[in-house]
Amino acid sequence: MRLACSALKRKYREIILAEAPSAVFVELHAPPDLIARRVEARTGHFMPGTLFDSQLKTLEPLEADEPGFRVDCTPEPDRVVANLVEEILPDLACTQGQLPEI
Repeated sequence: MRLACSALKRKYREIILAEAPSAVFVELHAPPDLIARRVEARTGHFMPGTLFDSQLKTLEPLEADEPGFRVDCTPEPDRVVANLVEEILPDLACTQGQLPEI
C-alpha cells in the first residue's frame, strides 16, 4: 500500500509507524523558493499557498533513525515521480532499514 500525507512532525510519523511498522517515508526536498513557486502555481488544491511558510516552519526533517530517505525535487515534478517509480520504489520491496539520500 502507498499513502501520501504531510507527516511534517516526527510524532506524526511515529503514529504511522505504530500502526504500519514497515512504513518508509519519502522526504521531498528542494529550495524553499522553488517549492513556493510550485505551490502558488497549483490550481484546485485544498491547501492555499499562504500556508506554505507555516508548513515549512513546522517541518521536522527525517532523522537518521527513521525509516526513509530524502529525494531531490529540483527536477520537474514529472521527472521526480518517474525517478521514484523507476528507480526507488522497486528497491523498497527488497530493502530493509535505512535507505540512502538520493
